[in-house]
Amino acid sequence: MIDVEEFRKKLIDLGFDKVYVLKKELGCVIYIGIFQNRELIIAISRGMASLYAKIFLADAILSSHLQCNYIKYFPMGWYVFSNDVNDLAKRLINKASKIIGLQKTS
Repeated sequence: MIDVEEFRKKLIDLGFDKVYVLKKELGCVIYIGIFQNRELIIAISRGMASLYAKIFLADAILSSHLQCNYIKYFPMGWYVFSNDVNDLAKRLINKASKIIGLQKTS
């Protein structure tokens, strides 16, 4: 899969203020991160062809539902796909910026 701690540090290097590992499941890791003063949930899994991640605001989900199988079908959030861990992190930063930007305009 991915090196969980290395990916956490990469997100911080790219712009997150803080990132914590919430849960590790078979084939999936769930993080919570602070980006521009907002808490975001990031769930990362490996699909058949690539890595994929789902990112959304933490206040959109009950903490009891922070499980990979639930998050996968949760109707809120944006998906990011990549074959490369570094590219996945950069794409997540881009989506985080868009999510925060949408919150500011609504």
